[in-house]
Amino acid sequence: MKSIDKVLTIAHQEIGYLEKRSNSQLDSKTANAGSSNYTKYARDLYPS
Repeated sequence: MKSIDKVLTIAHQEIGYLEKRSNSQLDSKTANAGSSNYTKYARDLYPS
């Protein structure tokens, strides 16, 4: 599988992921939905 195909597969799997209201349940697509800018992507890019 080419790199672009891998990226597109992952992107397709992430459709429906919602921003969270807190840092709880970041890996769930829909749990704890809110508008406080908490995402699993930020957690993974900027670990504390």
